Amino acid sequence: MLIIIIIFVIIMAEIKFYDREAELETLASVSEPFLAIIYGRRRVGKTRLILEFCRNRGFIYLFVNPEKSSKMLLEEFSSQLRESMRLPSYVRPGSWREFFELLSEYDGIVVFDEFQWFTRVDSSVPFELQRFWDTRQRKPSVIICGSIVGLIKSLFESYQSPLYGRADIRLEVKPLEVVTVINWLNDLGVSSLEEQVRFYLVFGGVPYYYALMSKYSVKSLKEALRKLVFEEHAPLRNEVNSVLREAFGKDYYTYASILSAIAEGYCRVSEIASKVGLKTTSLSPYLKDLVELLDIIEPELPAGRKKGAFYIINDYFTRFWFKYVYKNRSLLEYNWRKAYEKCLQTLDTYLGEAFELLAKEIVVKLAKENKLPLTPTSIAKYYGKSPQGSFDIDIVAYDSKARTALYIEVKWSEMDYNRALNIIHTLAEKSVFTKIRPLKKYYGIIAKKIYNKDKLREEEKIVALDISDLKSPPSFKNI
Repeated sequence: MLIIIIIFVIIMAEIKFYDREAELETLASVSEPFLAIIYGRRRVGKTRLILEFCRNRGFIYLFVNPEKSSKMLLEEFSSQLRESMRLPSYVRPGSWREFFELLSEYDGIVVFDEFQWFTRVDSSVPFELQRFWDTRQRKPSVIICGSIVGLIKSLFESYQSPLYGRADIRLEVKPLEVVTVINWLNDLGVSSLEEQVRFYLVFGGVPYYYALMSKYSVKSLKEALRKLVFEEHAPLRNEVNSVLREAFGKDYYTYASILSAIAEGYCRVSEIASKVGLKTTSLSPYLKDLVELLDIIEPELPAGRKKGAFYIINDYFTRFWFKYVYKNRSLLEYNWRKAYEKCLQTLDTYLGEAFELLAKEIVVKLAKENKLPLTPTSIAKYYGKSPQGSFDIDIVAYDSKARTALYIEVKWSEMDYNRALNIIHTLAEKSVFTKIRPLKKYYGIIAKKIYNKDKLREEEKIVALDISDLKSPPSFKNI
């Protein structure tokens, strides 16, 4: 236990803590003793947040390793508790009930990391925790943390769960926003805004990846890809595989095939099933797991429609990994340099696809801040057909109550005023063939760089944005 704490202290001392003030305030706002549940995807910084909160408090950190038996975990946790409480060696709880009875005397915060694995190791432990929490007047604060999002949430939200209704705090830790990543990269010596956005389009807002960049002294995206993803012993080469193996065991390959299909553009249920070789009815449980347990895909309804959902991978690095690592696994094993060069050849095209995900984040944020000329009830991609054939619109923000729509084209490129205007004209032509039929239409463009965008905004009443607006986007409420 002492070694583990030393390692965590070293990590916290070396890496700056970014943008979790709201989460820390939430944890500090409830009087002790409290029971908190903290969940979120793997690597988003849940453990780091907890350790930051516990920095000047006494705490004990208990990691639930699913590869250990219940008896082994009980012995390990009892040893850590005995050491923390400075108890004699003969104090050895013989059951989880005895362990929690002893825990009630601990004066500090108790952290159970990856608590959901008790459902696999020993399903009686949540019941013992419930009994301990309900019957003990004297008890420490308990923080329960987990990265298999659906499992950890079900322990507290399902009526059948013994811990239902017990949590004083429910806290979802989400990936960092792009602006925070930009600030982090500035601190790492990456000063180009375009390069910073390129980093985000590959690695998203996962703090662990940027901590690795600091450790490996990375200064460019190409260097990050080589050192962290493609080289023989790169730390992220097997990242997504390990997540799937941990969550789904021997069935992980089916989930990997589904994610690979979605990454290739097979987004509807029938398309995914055909690509993977499963019946449509057999596919649903796998999709549900990826949506609810891992939260790495999400169904998205086309704007203005009530059916016909398509699935998108909502995690940047998972998208990238399936595009360039999973798909080229054989090549990567015997010639990583060739796989790396192959990635670089099409990387800019890929960034254009990933930029659509960031553009949607921008639109969602503008909607939350009431900076759009409408109040969207949905924000999604649109697929349709015209006399000229099939078409899509990158983003449609639609207000079903006011029957108002904002159509947006997304381009990972630089453009002048005239090119931007031509794109808007084409967008307006496509909008005629959508089935939304709004009473009022607005148009927008989000690009890497738009010259004379103020003219577009003021004279053409266009929602015009580029990456220079990320930190402080203007309001389009009254265009």
